[in-house]
Amino acid sequence: MSVTCDTSARTETRECLVRGFALAFILATSRTGLFALKDAYFASGLFAMGTFSCARYLIAGMLVCFSVLGPVAWVGGRSGLALRVPLGVLVAVLSYYFVSFQVPEHAGYVPEHYTVLGRSVNAATALLGLLTGTAVVWRGGTRSLKAVAVGAVFMTVAALVLRLIPKSTAKAHERPNLILISLDTLRADHLGCYGYDAPTSPEIDSFAKQALLFRNAYSPQPWTLTAHMSMLTGLYPSTHGVDRDRVLGPRLDTIASVLQKADYSTFAVVEHKGWIKPRYGFRRGFDYFARMPIDASIKVDRILALLDDRNGDPFFLFAHFFDVHSDWTCLPYDADSRDMDSFSSWYQGKFDGVGLEGLSASRHLKQLRADKQMLEGDDLRFVRSLYDAGIRSLDRQLGRLFDGLERRGLLANSLIVVTADHGEEFFEHGEPLHGQNYQECLNIPLLIRSPSGVHGASSDMLVSLVDIAPTLYEYARVPQPDGLQGMGLKTLIEQGEETSDRTYVLFDDGQGAVGLRKGNWSLVAHSDKVELYDMSQDPGQTNNLLNDESPTPAARELLELRSLWVNRFEGFRQAHAAGDPSAALSDEERSELEELGYLGSDG
Repeated sequence: MSVTCDTSARTETRECLVRGFALAFILATSRTGLFALKDAYFASGLFAMGTFSCARYLIAGMLVCFSVLGPVAWVGGRSGLALRVPLGVLVAVLSYYFVSFQVPEHAGYVPEHYTVLGRSVNAATALLGLLTGTAVVWRGGTRSLKAVAVGAVFMTVAALVLRLIPKSTAKAHERPNLILISLDTLRADHLGCYGYDAPTSPEIDSFAKQALLFRNAYSPQPWTLTAHMSMLTGLYPSTHGVDRDRVLGPRLDTIASVLQKADYSTFAVVEHKGWIKPRYGFRRGFDYFARMPIDASIKVDRILALLDDRNGDPFFLFAHFFDVHSDWTCLPYDADSRDMDSFSSWYQGKFDGVGLEGLSASRHLKQLRADKQMLEGDDLRFVRSLYDAGIRSLDRQLGRLFDGLERRGLLANSLIVVTADHGEEFFEHGEPLHGQNYQECLNIPLLIRSPSGVHGASSDMLVSLVDIAPTLYEYARVPQPDGLQGMGLKTLIEQGEETSDRTYVLFDDGQGAVGLRKGNWSLVAHSDKVELYDMSQDPGQTNNLLNDESPTPAARELLELRSLWVNRFEGFRQAHAAGDPSAALSDEERSELEELGYLGSDG
């Protein structure tokens, strides 16, 4: 009798384990489907990458699910009905939270980043997976149960084989991979490698030792939209014509569209708030374009997974990080708590980022600007320290990205560009945020690492964001589009020799305010006036040399050069007004951008 009972118990335990394995497969498959939506490879037509990615998620899901369901099934098989009911409830609750991305939490889930639609898709898929699992595993017959279990084994083994098959990298070694990293709102003089005395950037500083650092790199305009479009087209703002109400013209190329035609795989991982929207033309040429929430750690995870999923083609990756940008809730700048403690815990004042009107963060700073009010003393130092803390938090995640590239063997054949679209103001010229055409907003970091190039050196050559596109074309060995206004820097990067006769770079707001930097002279243009500064004697730009009634011969030469470009850019603007499509903002988009401090007099 006891032998029969033992045999029956073992049979029931085996059956419960099979049921648990089948349920694990159904739950893992449900979550894999949601990850497939998140990745959007299939929606982008990248079916091979989508299949490869799903294999990873299925394997991981099976490991997580069966590591929990296996022991539960074993206990359930050896217990009575009284214990199986609470175990079943536990399995149901855990299954729902697992499939709906709440256990373990996956904050970067798409579609639509935290919208009602995204949460509804999560919940519906979780419920569907749970109900299907219940119907098949607990109510299905022996044949259906075995079919699911056999299918689970087959699919799991197939996924393992797919992930273990080495991908060909023959094409990748013919031309370098190109990685462009944009750190939104990062001013150069707050990095250690540019002489800053606070420990904001140990990872970037380490990267600089393997790169060529440009000390005189400039953005054409301190505005995310136009600066990034200049970065990706090699054209000044008046030439590419993009502004808040106008998209990129159909005849203009981006780095991605040029490289896509040259058989590069093209990927972008960018911030989902702000200006980097497909509607303006940023999606053009990208095989894959993911807009993700602010949090560098989430973006780094996505980028590394993306690089694991790609095929063997050389690739162009555009990675846009928004973490240093001013925040829109609570304090003006946000950061990891440990960095807030390290950089800002000294402050004992009353500034909490909220004004009398109840506006906080970016909106509070924007109101200070509108009211011509300034922060001073410890309050100002506190705000700057918050900004520094944000740099350190981003820097730590960039270290993860650099380490991930190295572990994947990608540093040996990748050109990596680290830069920013513009800097940030801290009342140096009476205003916060960014928007004025002074050094603190226009001087940006630019570090370029080539495996065969100059390492650990710096250059004083005048360069601009418009130089990035032609430089990448040189390395990819592709013909450049006609009319580029930047110049390639490959010779300088590889040999350390300045072969260009360039003497100036331009600043251009796209509306007729054109300035320039030439030698030690900085010509700053506003909508209603022009200022001139001698940067060798006045790096803070406090003494406007055009206050004199009779400009010097040197000043007249600069003004004539400026006038030439004002007229040239006016021709481009008239052409855009006649032919390029518009892009009016919706009320929701306008509200979102106002939270970030945009849609005022800033950029």
